[in-house]
Amino acid sequence: MGASPPSCSLQRFCLLLYRTGPGNSAIAGGGWQKSAATGTIKPPAVSGHLAALEERPLKVAVIADTHIPGSGRPLPAALLRHLREVALIIHLGDVTSPEVLAHLEEHAPVVGIAGNADLPEIRQRWPRRRVLTLARWRIGLVHGDAGPTPLAAARRAFADDPVDCVLFGHSHTPYRAVLGEVLFLNPGSPTLPREAPAPSFALLHLADRLEGEIVYLPPGRRG
Repeated sequence: MGASPPSCSLQRFCLLLYRTGPGNSAIAGGGWQKSAATGTIKPPAVSGHLAALEERPLKVAVIADTHIPGSGRPLPAALLRHLREVALIIHLGDVTSPEVLAHLEEHAPVVGIAGNADLPEIRQRWPRRRVLTLARWRIGLVHGDAGPTPLAAARRAFADDPVDCVLFGHSHTPYRAVLGEVLFLNPGSPTLPREAPAPSFALLHLADRLEGEIVYLPPGRRG
């Protein structure tokens, strides 16, 4: 497996796509709004987190496969420190306890999709697939269990739905690549990593360009 990465090291990947048209504007203010025509979810402004999205970059945390309490580990303290600096948290399923979401919501608004291991409370709250519009970028969310591999499932889920980025999980293994001008990003797991040097999550930086990075957390630490 090799040496563990430095504490909270960042591996940045930039997808140099620029918006030249008007696109879809992100909305600040109000509650979560869903378009009946497209299924697009627009985030609210909570305690000023999402105010003035058109005037500054938007930083989003992406988490998957926490499997709490099944993992036997709490959310890492290093992860929670990062969450203080984001405007939105996206969870890609296999939460599996609603209490995890309540903990995350203490730091930023949370939106996501349900995974195959999630309890009915999560499945009732979230769909299995959705599209977010954030800072004019279309972001597809899917857990990744409905296919021969998580990546194959993610590609299939949005094959007929134009998006700029697809976020997926299920493998517990970080992944990022551009396939046909679409960024595919798997954050790994902050509590139960597999085939990875350390627990991890991801960050999205959304402005005139879309950037994604994997953030490795200190291995072996709890709480």
